[in-house]
Amino acid sequence: MMNKLRYLFILAMVLSFSTYAQNDSENTKQEVKKNNTPKEGNISSIDKKNYNSWAITLGLGNIYTTGDLNSFGANEKSFDLAFNLGVTKMFNSSIGLEAAFMMGTSNTHPNTFHYGKGTGLDGDTKTPFLTGSLHLVVNLSNVILSGRDQSDRKWNLNLYPGIGVTLHKAYFTHTSDPTQNEDWGTNGSKEDQYTRVYSVPMGLGLKYRLSKSFDIELRETATFYNDSNFDGRANNTAGGSNDYSFYTNIALVWKIGKKDRYLDWTNPLDEAYTNMNNLQEKVDNMDTDTDGDGVPDTHDLDNETPAGVMVAGNGKALDSDQDGIADYKDVDPFTPLGANVDEYGKELDSDNDGIGDSRDKEPNSKEGAIVNWQGIAVGGGNASLLSELIPSVFFNFDSATLEKGSEDKLIIIAKLLNKNPDVNVDVIGYADQNGNADYNKKLGERRANSVIKFLIDVYGVDEGRLHAQTAGADKPLSASKSYYKNNRRVDFKILD
Repeated sequence: MMNKLRYLFILAMVLSFSTYAQNDSENTKQEVKKNNTPKEGNISSIDKKNYNSWAITLGLGNIYTTGDLNSFGANEKSFDLAFNLGVTKMFNSSIGLEAAFMMGTSNTHPNTFHYGKGTGLDGDTKTPFLTGSLHLVVNLSNVILSGRDQSDRKWNLNLYPGIGVTLHKAYFTHTSDPTQNEDWGTNGSKEDQYTRVYSVPMGLGLKYRLSKSFDIELRETATFYNDSNFDGRANNTAGGSNDYSFYTNIALVWKIGKKDRYLDWTNPLDEAYTNMNNLQEKVDNMDTDTDGDGVPDTHDLDNETPAGVMVAGNGKALDSDQDGIADYKDVDPFTPLGANVDEYGKELDSDNDGIGDSRDKEPNSKEGAIVNWQGIAVGGGNASLLSELIPSVFFNFDSATLEKGSEDKLIIIAKLLNKNPDVNVDVIGYADQNGNADYNKKLGERRANSVIKFLIDVYGVDEGRLHAQTAGADKPLSASKSYYKNNRRVDFKILD
């Protein structure tokens, strides 16, 4: 019997270390592929520095002994308690080593199912004992591939093959003749000392993860002794069989360390399964475009752009002038690079002279001052010079409707007129060379009247101070068709 147990123990050790070697080999390959720079929490590389590896186990349970005498015999029954303490060191996610200590007292009684009267077993044995053992820890949950991501699992199944030494005393109490009571010590002597026997424990534990620091475990351990002294049977009858015991205990496991995870709760394949699931999810999402902007959700940095808005390759709405206001919300999408703008994308104009701050060389011009294109106040000039400094208002082809950008330019002429109530202005409309002369004359006049109406309605300029004129296509600024827009304009002439 003992030879078979030794062979079983050796076989378990070989298989376990084979798995340990295989895992180490795979881990080495993973680390080489990542240039030996595994990241924190990267389960596939199992960088042991990222995990706790030490634990202390404290447990209490029932010890059941059987052999020639039994804890649960036919005549009497005993529920005996034992205490166990263990220290575990995990080498990787599958293999560890546990040093364990157990102490308790076993009470055994004759079993009349096996032995009748007259066999010399008319009595009971009380056996206090101390056991020290060394167990190999084999995490079956990590060794056995389940084919799915186990990173969030709450249960672990562990195997504990080992070898140990037990010290015990066997106090035999004769039932009918107390004079035959005996205290058996080492080698059958009646001295008050412990008998030392070797044992082979084999345990199976089911562990539940309570938190990052604590687990609870239910473990069953069968221990096989290499003699029959444990129940005292060999000391009063010849030819006793070897004894063995079963220890069923519940234990609290304290995982020592500051890391967020313990090694035996980490499967080397968890990361691989997680990556496959994430990859599948990304593949599934490649056809999904929630906001319909042509950029799949997996690459879309703004998944709520309005329908029809032009976006870049990352799904964010275009911002041509890079002022932080998307083009579809920007009233002036071509402000100079770096210019400060308001919430609508319009460049700030601190002195309200019609010249944006980024181009204004005199950002503190007096209110109502006439300025040139650089924002510099112009003074002491004649009416003709002032007329040339007032910006033109441009129109689209065959249109007399003011554009957004053009409306803002009219603030200059409005400020001039409001500051100088005696000044009158000719508002002269022009057209490009397309169309006949009569049509262009009328188009120029419509454009002049459109500007006059805006100055009256928006800025309150007296209608009698504004005189609509038209030059049609007679005085073009540009003869090139590429720049015909320069001819579709309204100019202002200040009257002396």
